[in-house]
Amino acid sequence: MDRDHRDSGPRVHELRADPSNVHWGYFSAAVKPVLTINSGDTVVFEDVPRVDPEVVEQAGVPPGEIPENHRAIYREVHDRGPGPHIMVGPVSITGAEPGDTLEVRILSVELAYTYGYNTQRPYGGTLPEEFTQFFQRIIRIDREKQTAEVARGVVVPLTRPFFGTMGVAPPAALGRISTGPPGVHTGNLDNKDLGAGSILYMPVHVPGALFSAGDAHAT
Repeated sequence: MDRDHRDSGPRVHELRADPSNVHWGYFSAAVKPVLTINSGDTVVFEDVPRVDPEVVEQAGVPPGEIPENHRAIYREVHDRGPGPHIMVGPVSITGAEPGDTLEVRILSVELAYTYGYNTQRPYGGTLPEEFTQFFQRIIRIDREKQTAEVARGVVVPLTRPFFGTMGVAPPAALGRISTGPPGVHTGNLDNKDLGAGSILYMPVHVPGALFSAGDAHAT
């Protein structure tokens, strides 16, 4: 195979979660792409937990287990909201135009951290009156065994991790929208069936589609 033909084939890109590659709490057509790819390329997305690293450390996780990029995002990214999710991207797909459908194939999802978290926020979620107290637990993860200790002595398998929020830029007329509720951009589906081997289809609203992913769940 000649070099030119080889170079023209699908490529694999790595997109690290760091302050220059994330947008926090929103989707918008105004966000500049951090990566441009061709249709058929593969992108390896890195994610970070949406919990303050200081809280993680106070919960007993050794400082050396908390990656510097997790700390850097909390330290350096101040443009946040209105939603809560840290999104990696956006990625522009060459040739994608409004009216197209973007197909994203999730090839694999791997556990990258030795900790996760679970939070209950007062008067939030779909049953706001049922949960009136704040609660947050740091959960230790055994990446080798693919398990999590959700309570003392209670260990559960982590068989199907997934990205809870995946979406494209909304129409420019909608401006900056929250990562909280899903919408025309797709967004926060929290669907455990969108793990490895699944396919997600999304409408394209702006040139390049501007796809982002985040809010990873260990389940």
